[in-house]
Amino acid sequence: MVRSYQRLFAELKRRKVFRIAAVYGGVGFVAVQAADVFVPALRLPPWILSAIAFLVILGFPVACAMAWAFETGPEGLKRTPAAGEEEIDSIVAQSAGRRWPIGLAALAGAILIGLSAWWVATGQMRGTGSYDSIAVLPFANMSDNAELEYFSDGLSEELLNALSGVEDLRVAARTSSFAFKGTNADIRTIADSLGVETVLEGSVRRSGDRVRITVQLIDAEHGFHLWSGEYDRDVEDVFATQDEIATAVTEALVPRLKAEDAPVTRGGTQNVTAYDEYLKGREKWRTRDLGQLREAIERFRTAVELDPDFALAWSGLADAIDALAWRDIGAVDLLPEGRLAAFRAVALDPEMAEGWVSAGVLAAEFDGDYEGGMLALRRAIELRPSYASAHQQLGSLLTNMGRVEEGRRNLAKAVELDPLSWFFRFNYADNLLIGGETEHARREYERADELGETGWVSLTMVLYARELGLSAGEAADFAEAMAGEMGLEAPAAWRVVGEAIHTGSRTDEAIAVIDGNPGMVPRDEFALRLQLGQRDETIAYLQEMQRTGAGDLLTIGVYPDFDPLRDDPRFIEIVESLGLPNGYDPDAPPAGVAE
Repeated sequence: MVRSYQRLFAELKRRKVFRIAAVYGGVGFVAVQAADVFVPALRLPPWILSAIAFLVILGFPVACAMAWAFETGPEGLKRTPAAGEEEIDSIVAQSAGRRWPIGLAALAGAILIGLSAWWVATGQMRGTGSYDSIAVLPFANMSDNAELEYFSDGLSEELLNALSGVEDLRVAARTSSFAFKGTNADIRTIADSLGVETVLEGSVRRSGDRVRITVQLIDAEHGFHLWSGEYDRDVEDVFATQDEIATAVTEALVPRLKAEDAPVTRGGTQNVTAYDEYLKGREKWRTRDLGQLREAIERFRTAVELDPDFALAWSGLADAIDALAWRDIGAVDLLPEGRLAAFRAVALDPEMAEGWVSAGVLAAEFDGDYEGGMLALRRAIELRPSYASAHQQLGSLLTNMGRVEEGRRNLAKAVELDPLSWFFRFNYADNLLIGGETEHARREYERADELGETGWVSLTMVLYARELGLSAGEAADFAEAMAGEMGLEAPAAWRVVGEAIHTGSRTDEAIAVIDGNPGMVPRDEFALRLQLGQRDETIAYLQEMQRTGAGDLLTIGVYPDFDPLRDDPRFIEIVESLGLPNGYDPDAPPAGVAE
């Protein structure tokens, strides 16, 4: 007796449904995979890949249904006639060796189509899924004038900033992306170093007031182009062009992006000269060199004079004044101008994260408004979740207030977003040290030292040599490196400073070396002097900084280099008047900040 399932399978074989399923499944799977390779390689729009995939998948049941209903013969396509009883019995009576192969082939075809459907549904195809991370490499300057490097770098950075405002898109920060400038590193190496899936690279050619921008978005794992574009525009339209590029890139990364979530470059200008001055100002500001910072201030002043509504330039002016006042006590007279610049930036464009960071840092560092500073920095992060600098500034401020664990989360986020920034990693290491994670702190300090030889890391290794488990010889090595990196005289002579701090001996010799090099930043100089026993001199310095309103006193509350002063009434008076904690106690309520 022929069972019902045997009759069904026999009917499927007779109507060649099994054969069609096997052939269609195999060919369809190959077609989807081929499209996944060739559509990006030919730089065709991603929707073409999606269309091919969905047509192949939807065509499978249609092909099987057509095979069931129709057959082809000499007369062409016609409806399949009903089978006779003997025909079905004959198929069922065949040996397993004749019946099973076609059935297994059909099953394989169905599985291949199922795999194609899974490939599409889970976003494994380059044109159907979403990417969640990107690095914007510095665009190559293809202009005849090599001095226009600032323009191509600035355009890359502003594009990076626009993309970092897209929710759920992680954008590698500037320091890490620009670390590969001028190198021959391949795309996959860059992506692995930055922890991103895609890379945006391009070139800029500027001639007079015309600019040509060529960009390409690359899937780092496979090396295929997801999207590319070329733009010929007037320089005055550069901000609109950046928005156009950023939107196209985001749509390629996140096909389901809503129109209202498209990236926007905030706080721009159409004044070409003002834009040039702004970019040159930012270039000077990044150096943190005193002379360059003063020039940056002048550049930003010129930019806002040319366009008083240029919010980014107002933010730049505030940042440059903050950086200078932090390093030069004589620059505190510029602080009122810096505050007004920050407020102007926020007023002109409340949705621009840069203005909120400028306002928050100035409020905390120079006005003692820690709560207001935190609120401003949190607002910046809300506006641009991938803004590494905002996370770093908030994390450092929280740490200084004694909220070390909370600060660590923000500092770790900054390092995640900008893994090649020595400064962010240095701040993260400071937080770990304050919290008692000395082994982890040492590893982060050493990594920061590899990323940037600025002198600060070496200084820290000298100050905390014993806490970090260094020997006296290693402390001396770091003292010599510090002097060389800071441009101090006779670096080898500084070895005695490292040895003296570590061993407590030869302090007079060490102090003589410091006295003979008056060029150090005062905060760094007195940190060394305190470790060498000059308590009264350090207190006098702190009192003078408090009197003038300088901004480098925030760290005295919890940083361990000030531990020798914790029981000094004069020091206690200073930290209490500033609303800072006197040492880090994980069980104590945070100082100076409302819960």
